Amino acid sequence: MNKIKLLIIIIITFFFQSNFGQSKDNVFCKGLKNSKVYKETLFPNFENIEIYKPKYIKSKIKPEFRIKKESQTGITIRPKINGTNYYNVPICTFDSYTIDDDYEKFANNCTLQIGEHDFNNDGISEIIILFGLKGEYLNCSIYQYYEPANIKDADREENWKQIGEFNEIRYYNIENFAEVKDNKIYLPYGVRGLREEYIYNNRTFIKVN
Repeated sequence: MNKIKLLIIIIITFFFQSNFGQSKDNVFCKGLKNSKVYKETLFPNFENIEIYKPKYIKSKIKPEFRIKKESQTGITIRPKINGTNYYNVPICTFDSYTIDDDYEKFANNCTLQIGEHDFNNDGISEIIILFGLKGEYLNCSIYQYYEPANIKDADREENWKQIGEFNEIRYYNIENFAEVKDNKIYLPYGVRGLREEYIYNNRTFIKVN
């Protein structure tokens, strides 16, 4: 009987780790703190919602993010601050239809990864959002949070700034990863496990030749 109970616990644990937000950093990007992974198949309809809460943004007015599939835009990520309404304009939108003609392949395998990393060492981590198909296609967006002075200003567009955007990265090596380290991000490309290096400097990312 004990063996049967143990087997059931193992199966249930594996199911939740395989399908819901996971603390993994080995899908697209290594080195992220508070990394969570969501399969696009988690959102088969427009009712499913996931919530991502940053842990390393040191501020009194703390943000969180709603991840939801919307009929016209695909997977959207909207910020919310201290119980206020979600901001009308999502900071990030992804849609498998825009990736490839082979929609079934991408819709059944696309993954979203969200995590934190402090590129400028100011104690307020940046939010890194990655979406794509492991070993083939990747979008990467990086956002900086500017804490509002008052909670009444929590839904201002100025609270968020996109400091990095890397779209339509094509790479063909499933063992190749993006990685964050100090003030740098490394992004995969090509077929031989190559990576491009970008340094965060003066509020922007500069490619290292």
